Amino acid sequence: MKHIISLILISLIVEAAIFKLLASFFASGEPPYIVNSYLLTTHLVLDIIVFRILKYRVRFSLQFVKRFQPKKWQYIYTTHADILLYGVYLAFIVVDLLVLGEHLLRNMDYIFGVSEATAKPFWSWNWVYKSYPYAKSILLSCVVTILLATIFVENQRPEQEDDEDEDDGNGNGNGNGNGNEIMHKTDKQSQ
Repeated sequence: MKHIISLILISLIVEAAIFKLLASFFASGEPPYIVNSYLLTTHLVLDIIVFRILKYRVRFSLQFVKRFQPKKWQYIYTTHADILLYGVYLAFIVVDLLVLGEHLLRNMDYIFGVSEATAKPFWSWNWVYKSYPYAKSILLSCVVTILLATIFVENQRPEQEDDEDEDDGNGNGNGNGNGNEIMHKTDKQSQ
């Protein structure tokens, strides 16, 4: 969970930094259609990057943990959040593609040099653009909800014992008396 939360937090910080940089860069009076093109493309690229990292998150986490904390590699596994966030970030990408496509259609006379007569019917297209902040807010609230729910579920999960403590290879416990006992995480912390 720490790796997932760190990934999402870093992506949000990078996104805010890029937007601040773009806002100061385009404060000189660039046309709004150029500024929006850069901002919407930035949203799309960052969401694709997070989507790809989430797809291979377990592999990246295992490599990180084996390098810096090799004794804790067994604590890395696929959580409920991995699967759910993968779907939510796919929805982020779909929304980004829709708004970018609508933006390109709406401004095709400026961006692509299409004649005004061809572009004029698309000037009023703004359904996705108007609902874009709401869609992104709903999806971001889904991300937060998934993270909080997964943290709650993971804290309720019983602690798994190491394989070497449970079984000696013959189906017998290792003789320490707790081979079949499952401890809850909060029980272990209180000892």
